[in-house]
Amino acid sequence: MKAFKKLSYGRQHLDESDIQAVVAALKGSLITAGPLVEKFEMVLGEYFNCKNVTVCNNGTSALFIASKALGVCPKSVVIVPSQTFLATASVPHLLGAEVVFCDVDPISGLMTPHDLRIAVSKCRRLFPERSLQAVYVVHMNGHPANVHEISLISASAGAYLIEDACHAIGGGIRRNETGEFHKIGSCKWSDAATFSFHPVKNLTTGEGGAVSFRESQIDIKAKMIRNHGINYSAHKKDALPLAPYGQWSHFLSNPSLNFRIPDILCALGISQLKKLDKWVERRAQIYGMYRDGFAGSDHIRPVDTAEWAKPAWHLAAIHLDFRFLSVSKRTLFEQLENVGIKPQVHYQPVHLQPYWIDRYGQYELPGASAYYKSVMSLPLFVGLENEDVGVVVENINACIG
Repeated sequence: MKAFKKLSYGRQHLDESDIQAVVAALKGSLITAGPLVEKFEMVLGEYFNCKNVTVCNNGTSALFIASKALGVCPKSVVIVPSQTFLATASVPHLLGAEVVFCDVDPISGLMTPHDLRIAVSKCRRLFPERSLQAVYVVHMNGHPANVHEISLISASAGAYLIEDACHAIGGGIRRNETGEFHKIGSCKWSDAATFSFHPVKNLTTGEGGAVSFRESQIDIKAKMIRNHGINYSAHKKDALPLAPYGQWSHFLSNPSLNFRIPDILCALGISQLKKLDKWVERRAQIYGMYRDGFAGSDHIRPVDTAEWAKPAWHLAAIHLDFRFLSVSKRTLFEQLENVGIKPQVHYQPVHLQPYWIDRYGQYELPGASAYYKSVMSLPLFVGLENEDVGVVVENINACIG
């Protein structure tokens, strides 16, 4: 085993232009709810080719805003893949919805059309009195799911389709039959796409998030949800008891919370977005080096790229067949951490968390469980050097013999 500098699975990448952008925002007259919020929404919209973008304070808030704007409520049932971060299921449930967990492909970790059809049938069987309000499709690791096919199933079931794209900004989807290509966030085949700008993501604002919407009226509603539910543009006749009126006037019809993001963080996001495509390319290079480095192994398999997908690799996910290895997953992690390499597992199946077992009982989703048992996320960030990748590969091969 070779000792090395500490390498975590993810890390932010900031340069002098990012720092100067934040300093300039700090010197401005408004450091929150100022002009850079709208500018960040505008440049994201141009990048996605979608004019309806609402930015907010984190990715979980983005999920909440999208869910509430699209009508998820106590009368709803929603479908969520079990391979995802906890928030994808927690958000609609906190809005009152029941959750049906969907299985995933055991290698990609993605919801498939087949898995979704099974989950739709399960919704009808378990919750016949509730409407299927939304399907959440997760772009695991930054690899897009087959959104076009999934959208057809969601639409036939009468459900909105929400892309949890918190891993995937910078990626895209190609429709197989026509070659038509759209960036994730365009909402070409979905009703909303949500993003996270946490430090380990492909683009960071420190903490932050965004939602893009297909329909402009939903985006208007989302901007009110972001800001306590306040409507600044209501007609005076809609709030007659509040007369007289003036420039101070605002109106509340549906209470919400504060999910605003400050100008300071938007300044960082605007600066980072200029470099995103270059960084996505670098992440793809690093992922390719991992793929090449393990090409000779019978028991290590990186996640493959599907024909419809242009990934924006957020995570470098590999699968290890521990049935044939001399080490367990726990032992492998310990050995790697001893030399400064800190991998991670994304994620434990959500349907096997204690809360959900208490609510729905324990049941098996074999794809999600198989994915969890074999997956490992390796260091992947823009500042990772080529020799760093080689050392990670060398140490893993040494550990497994």
